[in-house]
Amino acid sequence: MEITNLTSVMHIAATWAHVFLSLAAAILLFIKHHMPKDRSQWYIVTFFSLSSLAAIIEVLVILTTQRTLDNVHLFDGRLVLTGAITLSFLIIYYLDLLRPEWLNLKRYLALFTPGIIAIVIVVVSYILGQTKHIHSVSDIHTAWGNIDFLARFVLSISPLLYIFWIMSLCMRGHAGYKCPRIMMRGTMLISAALCITFFLSRGFNFFVAYMLHEAIFMALGVLLIYVEHYERLHIPLEKVLRYYVPKSLPKTTDVTISQVAERLQALLEDSSVWKDPDLTGDKLAQLAATNRTYVQQAAKELGFAGLVEMIHHRRIDYVCQQLRQDPSTSIQDLFFEAGYRSRTTAWRHFSDIVGFTPTEFVERNSTPKKQGNPIR
Repeated sequence: MEITNLTSVMHIAATWAHVFLSLAAAILLFIKHHMPKDRSQWYIVTFFSLSSLAAIIEVLVILTTQRTLDNVHLFDGRLVLTGAITLSFLIIYYLDLLRPEWLNLKRYLALFTPGIIAIVIVVVSYILGQTKHIHSVSDIHTAWGNIDFLARFVLSISPLLYIFWIMSLCMRGHAGYKCPRIMMRGTMLISAALCITFFLSRGFNFFVAYMLHEAIFMALGVLLIYVEHYERLHIPLEKVLRYYVPKSLPKTTDVTISQVAERLQALLEDSSVWKDPDLTGDKLAQLAATNRTYVQQAAKELGFAGLVEMIHHRRIDYVCQQLRQDPSTSIQDLFFEAGYRSRTTAWRHFSDIVGFTPTEFVERNSTPKKQGNPIR
């Protein structure tokens, strides 16, 4: 089939490159980084898979509109719809990285109900043949009263608004990152540029915006592959030491440790994590975006006997700090506040870690020091 416009040829070539990169990224992330309990992995794989499908649809739209990019309608429902749905999975991916397990069905509906309504309007209008076509920028001001056009406009601009919202959450800081914070911010900045070019290209049919969109997508794809395969797999030890250093760190610790070492230590600084009485090794491994074996290895390389001991150390450290500040505090209340449900279990771990019972600890720290008899 002959392509009658040079810009169309360039755009179609870039779009096919988009298709191949998306498929390669989806396959690579699925095969090489498969974690059954890591929802963020499925989101990003779905994003790349749908992105390749959306790019193919885009090529077909161009080939069926007199084979030139210039004849594609502004805010074309097919391009806006497929692009918005695809970008929604990128948004969900970032949310799951930022707040693991935060998204549930209720929050999905609360966040995406406006988009779902807009999608239904666009689809119904297309089926009924009531889609209002926009041929030029000057036609836009006459279309504001049309609900189908408004729905397409909302779908084209909403990904950018969601990305800005997530960036604001990222700037506030959360200990639950599944990848280093600087990588989160970097990929989201590029994603914001991707959403801007999506709006300008699909909304106003700017050729430069189309080409920039494809270039930015390729850069984002390469960066996300790097993040998933390197930043979430191997974290330099010096990064970990900024967060938490156990008292008995071995001298022979490897230069690199497990994929979640940095996140694991950051999670230990988040009291809402280790104070959770329902915290288990599997749940902590899920928060750290890996499996329990890797978390166990990270805990051992950091000087602990295992993951359970690391959690108990963090809780007992908290109890000791509170007792030093106020020896009159109820030990029982502190145990429950630290995440223990059983007083017997907490008492046993306290004695094993500290070397004497909580009562003895309070007596040692509340008794005035005598000269020649220092208190340890």
